[in-house]
This record gives sequence, structure tokens and C-alpha cells, in this order.
Amino acid sequence: MITILKTRKLWDIIEKGVTVSASPENSPALIKERDEQVMKDMMALQILQSTVSDSIFPRIAPASSAREAWNALEMEFQGSSQVKMINLQSLRRKYENLKMEESETINVFTTKLINMSNL
Repeated sequence: MITILKTRKLWDIIEKGVTVSASPENSPALIKERDEQVMKDMMALQILQSTVSDSIFPRIAPASSAREAWNALEMEFQGSSQVKMINLQSLRRKYENLKMEESETINVFTTKLINMSNL
């Protein structure tokens, strides 16, 4: 997902959001820049909405910006910092307890190690 957004030059909108505020006193250049950012935000939101599965879509449907939708997805799948720390501790424990069984081949053990690294 990040790669898709980066290749379309939309990742900065996810990270920063729309940064130019709307104001009647804004110059035409600022108004144009805001319009461009809003358009990028809507394109990023459309990409997020169209690439998630039907079961995940309701979680980001209420989002009015790409940043808001991304934060909802991030919280859903990565959790808070406390949840991340618990997951990291659990993964570290699994790694420390990992050992090759006598009946395992090197390929099976390597596959197990690779699967663990992909978590």
C-alpha cells in the first residue's frame, strides 16, 4: 500500500495531511496549492478505499481524509504502542526459544525462521 501511494506521489498527504488552510485572504497561489492538496488527499483516500477488502472497508468508510483512513488502518492492524511492544516481546520470546528439531530438515527450519521474520 505504501509503495502504491509513494509511486503516485501521494504518501506525503498520508504523512502530513492537507497543510494549507482555507482562508478568504489567501492568495490565488495558496488557494491553488490547497486545491491540489485536497485533490491528492481524495485520490489517496480513493486508493485506500478501493484496495482494502470488503470486510475492512466499513472501518475506513467514515474517514473524510486519507490520513484519517490510514490512521484507522494502522490502529486496526498494528494497535497502540503498548500492543506493538507486547507483540515485539512475544516475537522476541519465540525467536529465543527457536531451535531446530532432530526430525526437521534445514529447509523446514529455514522456512520456519523466514515465516517468523515476516510477522
